[in-house]
Amino acid sequence: MYYLEDGEPSPQPVRLTGSTAENDFFDLSFGPGGIHRLRHKQLEWEVFNTGKFDAAEVLQFNAPGFAWDDPESVTTHEFDKTSSHSFLFRSFSKTPLRITAVREATFQHFTLRQSVFLYERLDRVDITIAVVDWDGQKECELRVVFPVNLEQAHLNYEVPFGTVEFGKDELNVSLLPADTYRNFDRNPYGAEWILPFREAINWIDASDDNYLGRGCLLASDMTVHLFQDQSNAPSRIPMLQHVLLSTRKSQAWNPENWFTQEGTHVYRMSILPHANDWRARYHEAIGFNFPLLSFVNPTSGSQAVRLPDSGRFFALQPSNLVLTALKKSEDSEQLVARFYEAEGFACEANLRFAKAIKSARRASLIEDDEESLAIDTEGALHISVGPWEIVTLKIAL
Repeated sequence: MYYLEDGEPSPQPVRLTGSTAENDFFDLSFGPGGIHRLRHKQLEWEVFNTGKFDAAEVLQFNAPGFAWDDPESVTTHEFDKTSSHSFLFRSFSKTPLRITAVREATFQHFTLRQSVFLYERLDRVDITIAVVDWDGQKECELRVVFPVNLEQAHLNYEVPFGTVEFGKDELNVSLLPADTYRNFDRNPYGAEWILPFREAINWIDASDDNYLGRGCLLASDMTVHLFQDQSNAPSRIPMLQHVLLSTRKSQAWNPENWFTQEGTHVYRMSILPHANDWRARYHEAIGFNFPLLSFVNPTSGSQAVRLPDSGRFFALQPSNLVLTALKKSEDSEQLVARFYEAEGFACEANLRFAKAIKSARRASLIEDDEESLAIDTEGALHISVGPWEIVTLKIAL
């Protein structure tokens, strides 16, 4: 439980000069397109290889074709990038909490406002990108790029109830042959092109394949991501990219419609370097998209209700189990808890509530009852969970 209490006035931000910033975790320097250097002190690693693009640089591609039903390919016709413009500091300051740098660049169709946050006590770098006054230019795609400093990498991303590796343990993500729509007699399963993009929930990651190696996990509130360079003279290093927006033509033909998305759009992302692989920091990436919510106590004075300073309604262990739902059952007063094993390891799930569990049983995803489960003498539940298994329980307290 967190409370707001009266304290000393906050100090005024200290204005910074130059193009570098530092805390206990990172040495950071800004370049013409974004973050030019990010050295992680504990890992002794330059996180990005910025020989071609700076980290968090915005790239503009030409995006011909229809939405959804084509390879969503792009071209470098009228290619543009942040470093091709004057990218000025609008503010650069430090408080006891964090260093904040705000920069702006003017593209032809919008103003880019990039805010970089380097925290005093957090081992991460947060970025907010605002595409200000986007004019709705057709056939245009904007991305933000992070060139991870690895020669070879395993590329992973989060999907519903799990994680998959790009190009390895996915479903078939290839497209139909180019002439499918002109020749319906052709075998529709003879796919020819591999889709370059993936849809991910909270994060994407690039990690090397060395024991106790290094990697970088990127959390974001965006959905579509790419992992390889699609610009001219493509680099072989992992180019992790979040798609900001893509203005393509609708399948509708009467009248003709475009997804032009005029206006101002704001996107959030976080850089999370790590040792080992994505398992080291994926919890933080999920938390990034589910920040704490604050509520004002509706009563005050002697009528105020003060909750205990500590306690928990529900506890689920071990940490490789991720809770996705805790709600009332659709057809009874029981609670439904749904979670999955997120790291590929079998384990024993331990569930406790503030009150003792009276009864519990497994259920299907649509909450149909399955086998009954034993409760221990303290009113807790212990069940075996397989790698990547999805578990749904119906619980009475």
